[in-house]
Amino acid sequence: GGGMMGRGGMGMMAGMTSAMGAMNRTEFKVVVTGLSPSVSWQDLKDWFRKAGSVTFTDVDRVGGGIVEFASKRDMEDAVDRFDDSKMDARDGVCYIRVKPLA
Repeated sequence: GGGMMGRGGMGMMAGMTSAMGAMNRTEFKVVVTGLSPSVSWQDLKDWFRKAGSVTFTDVDRVGGGIVEFASKRDMEDAVDRFDDSKMDARDGVCYIRVKPLA
């Protein structure tokens, strides 16, 4: 019966992971503009983590990006802290603007 238990355990884990993933997505997103094309979603996540709990990031590689936060307060802190500021990139420094995604 060990095999059956193993399968059941994996199924439970997968269910928990997807439920957590759904919970982690929020509407507290900001739009970032002025990014260097060298900035990856990981760079964006590491940078914006200074302002709060980041749940999701994405970049379009042409200067735009999205950062999603766990709470409204983290999102507002990020706007206050990073709007009209310098961000370190692999190929120098870029000046970014950060606005809440309406």
